[in-house]
Amino acid sequence: MKRNEYLILSVFFIITAPGSIFLFENKYTTVFLPLICLFVVIFSLKNEILKYDLNLLKDRGLYYWSFKGIQYGIYTHALGTVLFGKTSTTPETLLSAYPVIPLYIVITGPIIEEIVFRKIIFGNLHKKINFYWASSLSSLLYATIHFNLERLFTYTILGVFFCYIYKKSRMITSTIMAHFALNFIALVVQSLKL
Repeated sequence: MKRNEYLILSVFFIITAPGSIFLFENKYTTVFLPLICLFVVIFSLKNEILKYDLNLLKDRGLYYWSFKGIQYGIYTHALGTVLFGKTSTTPETLLSAYPVIPLYIVITGPIIEEIVFRKIIFGNLHKKINFYWASSLSSLLYATIHFNLERLFTYTILGVFFCYIYKKSRMITSTIMAHFALNFIALVVQSLKL
């Protein structure tokens, strides 16, 4: 694993694990910790970001795999809701108190989570172990970090699908776009109920 990946993981897990339990009760940490994490990710990957070929945005495969991610995500969430019922996540409960949360749900969260769980964790595990174990371990960690026992199954299965899409498309952009769309759909549904 590269040094910048260790930095991203360290900041992410310090902010996410204790942050969501102890610090998110504070309005300042709720607003600034996700931005700090995003800044660390962007700064740490600046060389890769600057080398990104914008012609890849014209690649039909990018949109094909992004659409597959949205499709798998909708099916997975529907199955999870049928099996376990509807539950709320921490960001969903913070929606009414903090106007910046929708931005974090739709943009910041997907970027950070896809880079951490698919690009770094799954990517490095898959170099050492087979796809099944690498995707299962990274996806279980992805599900656990959401701190929602009722959605553990749903997020684990979704994580495996995203690992599959990342492997097939060979672009983290495809899973980020699918994650954007799924979170946007969830946000719209949540907003309609408020």
